[in-house]
Parts: sequence; structure tokens; C-alpha cells
Amino acid sequence: MRLVLKLKAIKEKEFPYNYNALVSREISNLLGFETPEFKSYLQSKGYRATDKPFGLFTFNLHFENVFHKRETLFLRSNNAHLSISFPLLNDYINNYIIDKLPEREIVIQKGQLQTTFLISRVETVQEPVFRDDIIFVPKSPLMLPGKKMIKNVLRNVYYTYRDDIRVVSKLIKEDLCRKYESIYNSLPANDYIFFQWDRNYIYANEKTTKKLKPKFMLESNQKNFSVLGNMVPFRIKGNPDLIKVGYQCGFGKLNYLGFGFSEFQD
Repeated sequence: MRLVLKLKAIKEKEFPYNYNALVSREISNLLGFETPEFKSYLQSKGYRATDKPFGLFTFNLHFENVFHKRETLFLRSNNAHLSISFPLLNDYINNYIIDKLPEREIVIQKGQLQTTFLISRVETVQEPVFRDDIIFVPKSPLMLPGKKMIKNVLRNVYYTYRDDIRVVSKLIKEDLCRKYESIYNSLPANDYIFFQWDRNYIYANEKTTKKLKPKFMLESNQKNFSVLGNMVPFRIKGNPDLIKVGYQCGFGKLNYLGFGFSEFQD
């Protein structure tokens, strides 16, 4: 299921550049991910609850007109929209949440920077038909953390479109299978996945923009860490049920922070 929240800034127009964790927290509050009702609903769906917050969702925050300077985004328009994607929760959202969202406020604050958005309208997105061969366009970067041997030392890295596509495809497949198991409490009978970057897009854009490999500073336990993503269209073949999981939950890692949100190519 996907929701689109139409937003209007009603207070201030300055926004922290690294807003991912702040928006993620607001989504959890809006959708009641920490409430007893939500946890009871997940249990009724057979979801294996853990001590960790619910993380099977991703999002994309799109500003109508914005520019950034250093660590601050300046909104030239009051309008924005927040797209949220997730599995499992259709009945919960429709029965308990969706009617309560209009006129709610979203407050994003970091230090002295604070922007308040009013939810002016809520839309649901009709789910597409999933085939065994689909081209996706990322609306937020794909994060592919893994390990790589560098100078005889196994290091934590973020894989990019420049790395061995066989390794990247394996990471994507393993991640989709883990998410599938979390949702359905079983592994897929067919786990075939083939992943491929759009090489023509890379050739056309690599020399003219740095946005193919955007870098982000994220905060965890009050410590900053750097992550490297991929903003390159990709083709994925294989089990449509696994592809659907990627569409709903996000492709790659750190989806709950707004990464890996992708749409069908027109």
C-alpha cells in the first residue's frame, strides 16, 4: 500500500538537510507504530514482533521548490508531498488511521530549525500489476551496505553501480528474501532475482553530475555516520512476489529512513 500526504508548510520555511531520521520518526507517530492497537494488528496478521520498531516501510519527501545552502534547505514554496509505502497494513490504515490524517501536523525540528506542515489531503495509490521483468526509477537512493576485502582487510562498505553487478544482484536478492520472510513467515518457493543497472543512463549522466552516488550524513544514537547511495534506474527480473516486496518495503537497506523508494518507469 502507498499513501501520498499533500503537505503545506504553515510555520517557517527552513528545513534540516539531513532530515531522514526526523521524518521517519514523524511517520511512526502519525501511523501509530508504537501503539498497542498497531502491535495487536500485526500479531493478527502473523507478523513476528521483535523488540525493534516496525521498519518495513519507506518514504519519499518531495518539495515543490527548494534549494539548499550548507546544512539547510530553504523552501521557496509551501507545498510538498510525502509518499509512504509499506506491506501488511492496508486494513489497519483504512480502518484506524486514514480518516484521522487530514489536518494533522508534521513537525520537523533539529536544533533551531523547525518547519511545521499541515496535511491538507491524503491519497491512496493504486497498486500496479507486478510482472517478472520491471524497470524502476529510484525516487530516493538505494543503499547497499555490505563487506568487501580491501588490502587484505574485510571492511564495511556501501556498494555502488561501479561494483561487480553479481555481488550487487546477490545483495538485492538476499535482502528481498529476508523481507519476504518477515512478511509471510516463510521463504519464497522461487527466489530467482536478476538485478541490472541502466548502463545507458550511467553513461549519459556519470560525467555531468555527482548525483548518481549521493552521500548522506545520518545520525544514530547521537553519532553521525556517512552513507553512500545510488540514484540510477534499474531493471529487475524474477519472482513477481519478491519484486512486489521491494516496491512495498523499498529496495536495499535503510528503507525506514526513506531510502530505496522506487516507482515503475513510465
